[in-house]
Amino acid sequence: MHLPPSQNKVGLDMGLSILVTTSNGEKIANPRHFNQKFKRLKAAQKSLSRKKLKSNNRRRARLKVAKAHAKIADARRDFLHKLTTNLIRENQTIVVEDLAVRNMVKNRSLARSISDASWGNSCGNSSTRVNGTGEN
Repeated sequence: MHLPPSQNKVGLDMGLSILVTTSNGEKIANPRHFNQKFKRLKAAQKSLSRKKLKSNNRRRARLKVAKAHAKIADARRDFLHKLTTNLIRENQTIVVEDLAVRNMVKNRSLARSISDASWGNSCGNSSTRVNGTGEN
């Protein structure tokens, strides 16, 4: 799908408290999907750990944990798709900060926050979507 040409250019700076700061001064807050759903996931995992192996109750508990993980992943993916679509529609050129996410996640104190912000997915997601629209 080709979008109408736009001459806007924007640079993106990734952060933890503010997910994206654009060079235009626009700030997009980090929704923190994992922290919102962490309590339910924690309870489901705790319940699963107490179930007897190979029982139907364990199978049900395992599905509950899988659903909790899926909800977190779906919420992140949905937010990132909406964000990248909006950025691509408004701008001709998008420059993204180059981050070594794999190395940054090794920091134990920041790993959960960096993973929750999904820095790696947002950069890859926007470049993939740009390639599909024919933009720069």
